[in-house]
Amino acid sequence: MPEASFAEAVESTTRLLPQAAAAGVTLLCSSDGVLDHGKIALEILALIGAGLKQDRAIRTGTIDAWRFLKLGFV
Repeated sequence: MPEASFAEAVESTTRLLPQAAAAGVTLLCSSDGVLDHGKIALEILALIGAGLKQDRAIRTGTIDAWRFLKLGFV
């Protein structure tokens, strides 16, 4: 991804993330873009850095992901 496009993506995510969370949008972590697989914790930290509350950010890579995937755990 070109550096300018990446910077724009980060800026728009930082700007829109709190609004999406407040609107009840399902937010999930993934490792299909910038981060290598197995580094979900770094994405959770980035979501916190972008303004998502800690508990909600942790849920993006745990319980909310399980529910979205219908894994039957919760």
